[in-house]
Amino acid sequence: MVQVLRRDWARRGPMPWMMLSRIPNVTLIEIDDIFGEDESVRQRLDELVRDAGTSTFQQQPHFTLDADNDQQAFIRSDARTIRLLAPAGSGKTQSIVNRILSRCTQDPKSLEQFLVLTFDNAAATSLREKLADAITQTGRTELTAVTPNIFTLNSFGYRLLRRSLRDHCKRTQMGNDSVRQAREIVREVLKSLRAAAPEKASLLPQRLAARVYVDLIGALKNHIVLVDELATHSQGAIDGVLHLVEMGLFRPWLAGLSGQDAKREQRTILNLLVFIYRQYEEEMTRRRRIDFDDQKLLPYLALRNQPELARAIMARFQSVIVDEFQDINRLDFELIQIIASEKQLIVVGDDDQAIYAFRGCSPDYIINFADRSGRAVDSHVLHTNYRCPRNIVEMGNRLIANNTNRVGKTQIAKKKEDADVQLWHSLNSASEAQIIARFVKRLHAREQKNGLRYSDIAVLLRMNCQSLPIQIAFAIEEIPFRCRPADNILVSQIMTNLLGLIQLHLHIVKNVGYCTAEDSELIARTLARNVTPDNIKRFHRSIKRCGGYVNASMMPGKVFMLGGAIRHWQFQNAIQALIRRAACPSDLINRITTNFRAIYGIVGTLDDALNDDVPLAELLDISDRFRGSIADFHEALTRLVAVVQSGLFVEENGDGVNLTTFFRAKGLQWHTVIIPTANQRVIPSSGSSIEDERRLFYVAVTRVKTNLVIAYVRQAVDAQVQCSQFIEEMGLTDATEKRATPIKRGRKKKK
Repeated sequence: MVQVLRRDWARRGPMPWMMLSRIPNVTLIEIDDIFGEDESVRQRLDELVRDAGTSTFQQQPHFTLDADNDQQAFIRSDARTIRLLAPAGSGKTQSIVNRILSRCTQDPKSLEQFLVLTFDNAAATSLREKLADAITQTGRTELTAVTPNIFTLNSFGYRLLRRSLRDHCKRTQMGNDSVRQAREIVREVLKSLRAAAPEKASLLPQRLAARVYVDLIGALKNHIVLVDELATHSQGAIDGVLHLVEMGLFRPWLAGLSGQDAKREQRTILNLLVFIYRQYEEEMTRRRRIDFDDQKLLPYLALRNQPELARAIMARFQSVIVDEFQDINRLDFELIQIIASEKQLIVVGDDDQAIYAFRGCSPDYIINFADRSGRAVDSHVLHTNYRCPRNIVEMGNRLIANNTNRVGKTQIAKKKEDADVQLWHSLNSASEAQIIARFVKRLHAREQKNGLRYSDIAVLLRMNCQSLPIQIAFAIEEIPFRCRPADNILVSQIMTNLLGLIQLHLHIVKNVGYCTAEDSELIARTLARNVTPDNIKRFHRSIKRCGGYVNASMMPGKVFMLGGAIRHWQFQNAIQALIRRAACPSDLINRITTNFRAIYGIVGTLDDALNDDVPLAELLDISDRFRGSIADFHEALTRLVAVVQSGLFVEENGDGVNLTTFFRAKGLQWHTVIIPTANQRVIPSSGSSIEDERRLFYVAVTRVKTNLVIAYVRQAVDAQVQCSQFIEEMGLTDATEKRATPIKRGRKKKK
């Protein structure tokens, strides 16, 4: 049974639309200040969390050699081409390992005849470890002398380049740091382009790091859009680029184009990107170096027209097993087709967990595998879910059944127990974060005697920017957390810039002549993204001659050009926004984000560029609830940053609550999963197809072993918002309950 708890935090009491009589266990609590230290509020939060049910912590069972009927059918199949559909928690890795061992009963060396390909190092490592564990359990020590052929697709391609294809490719070496080298080449190309054609180069966004261009080049290679074919105006290559434009891959470069010149500018930008691609490839060839995606592309190009060479390379293998087949792209598929053309081919995956469409991956390769491969396919489905409680499996089935582009299948839970499922809603993300932090602290205190660690809890996010309120709430409650260093927003360059500009506001409202070299650099880098150190020095000298930022902003003329990076009116508007006294912290932050457009810094990945993933909108919600002065707000944020830096942010193997995205949660599982801000336009995101987003939410929900909390907010930056449609599709609520009514805040809305 699903327990639905309606948590409503409102200033003015219950609204008519809540229909409280239909919902049990409603608690109304007013939380005005996420930084507040009001003991009575904390006590009421404790009471609220104390009432929430949590299932007893249970350790995950170890790997087993047992196989159910579905798994046995797959293990025993002698078909030349096999598709195994293995939903979440169904024993996919166990089935692969058991099949391999079952084929090695007569000759231990037959283990060498299997080639197992995965798509990341973690999956390859997991397969090796579980195979070794299974060999130990069977007592077949003779197999320990045989090294299994388990590789990522990239590492297998690299082995081919270094060995069998060494004489067939002009370049085969990655070098000591291929990632750094690739970015270095892109930076050099961009620098030359800006020097040779500054007017055209100005159309390229300045906020995109070199890595974003490297990621784009990688995406082109994975779609087999070849630079040589683009140079000869091959229609196939041009069509490939236009297809990627339709998919939105070029959105970070093409967004915002409008007016009569939009089409011309779009063509110019695409030509510039092709030019960068060509120059990049020429330099890599000159250095005789390859990048990450060349590990697959170059073997594909070498083998596609030489079947006899492919036959010789693959002679020692009898069977090719490809794991996570739902996450392959065109290049992956074509390379697999070549190397497995005369071998037994086994593909394993789950179309319902295909979540990397933005990288060019498609579930169609596994859904329509027979048509795509041209092979007769023996298809198997693992129906039993061993990981998730019964009600989680049922909710997942209901959710994913709404997708039409899928292989129809229904999972059955092995567990007879139900998870404790809680549905909360709050006024905004600040309140939501507070109650999540208190819940986590209470849960950990209660269950640590049973072995529960903070790292057994995960907060799963659609976008990294959603983690800022959670990080602040965890810092207040002194809850350790872990995430990628790049996702630690509290100690990011964005937060450093914001705190610096708030501090600058506090200085210049007291002293109109205020001016320092550090703040001049801060202003320059948050107003423009392509300033040089020399330009910043000249900018600061000009400010000093004028008698400070305030006086300089009042002078007419083009005094502060920063090498053409910004215009005087931009500087003037930005400083005037800082001079005006702010009514509250949110008022100041709104002005800063409006006028200092480069405060976000450089966008580091293509994923983030496509998602436009920045956290300051979340900060507006937090600052809007702060009841102190701007100086108090600055002090509070600074204190929290120091707290996080002092030890709350733990390393990858440390004991901390996992803050991660739905994407990075795939393949993992936790005792308790919390999904905050499950709202429309967050999940599903308006920038992706509804079926892709539904698969993503399905992956998040099925990470649960014991407890699931889903939370949504009613308001974001003074705008009413709706809960995610996926909540209703799972059977947790109905359309009536997710209607929202604007809440009067006692002051006018920001424009």
